[in-house]
Amino acid sequence: MRAMGLFLERSVWVQAELARALGLTTDATRAVLRSLCDAQVPLRSERRGPQVQWRLDEAWLAGSVRIRKAMLPEFYALILSAPRAPGRERFVRELLAGGGWSEKAVDAIVPATMPDEVDRHARALLESVRRRQCLAIKYHSQSSGDLSWRDVSPQLVEHAGTARVIAWCHRSAALKVFRIDRIQDSAARPALVFRETPRAEVEDFLRGGVNGYRGAVRVPFWFEVRRAERWIEDNLPSMVTFTKSVRGDRVRVEGEVAGHLVLARFVASLGGHVLAMDPGLAAAVRDVAEGALAAANAALNAGSVPSIHDDAPGRIALIDVRRVARKR
Repeated sequence: MRAMGLFLERSVWVQAELARALGLTTDATRAVLRSLCDAQVPLRSERRGPQVQWRLDEAWLAGSVRIRKAMLPEFYALILSAPRAPGRERFVRELLAGGGWSEKAVDAIVPATMPDEVDRHARALLESVRRRQCLAIKYHSQSSGDLSWRDVSPQLVEHAGTARVIAWCHRSAALKVFRIDRIQDSAARPALVFRETPRAEVEDFLRGGVNGYRGAVRVPFWFEVRRAERWIEDNLPSMVTFTKSVRGDRVRVEGEVAGHLVLARFVASLGGHVLAMDPGLAAAVRDVAEGALAAANAALNAGSVPSIHDDAPGRIALIDVRRVARKR
């Protein structure tokens, strides 16, 4: 209907102006508007002096969601950057076709890939968050090796890096982090009361985590690296709470951490690039380094990796033989 199209282009019309745009008399235009109201279209009229103004709720579009044209570029960019999954592909291609965009735009951004199962469980978790409804998940715990059903009240779904959900675990009566790729099955639990956790409590729980992992308690830490080695700063692990400060030719990274072991693994990987660290972190780094060294020595002793040092006498003897041959 022409009148409906005009209201979708512009949400507010003066009745006389709308009549001219439709090519109808004022009475005929009024009859059209009344028929739209009878059809449950959310039109409202108000008199402004001698004129009658009609307004359509801007958020309304029958059976759809309306997005302002000016916001479409940002909306498309967000959708195209979403993790690659079957649902994303179907939605993006239909959306782009409807908006007159080329399908080449779908391939212009290479987003993170989300496996089908992870995508399915992430959707179930998001639906649980939306409905404020408990969810039963069949979860495999890497730390304990336990595979069991748990009732959870999802609070926050994270897609950064490895997909995770922060949820109230009804079995533990505490907030927990669950990796979505370790969920093997899920089912709605409408009969169970959803445990609403205040946002401040969720944010406090997240503080101190490293790359999504966190232990039971937060402990202070610090370490220092050379200021000139910017690659270290650019590749710091994802930490919710930390600060960086410059001290002469050094950069100090410090804060509170609940993923102490994960941070220790990162610091250990820097080797001699780390100039100093706090005693607690140093002890954790030493444990990590000693474990790696023991594994490396075991591999060398087993002969799985050739040892440069063990072969050094042979190489030196070969060099001496070649030198003698050249002299001759």
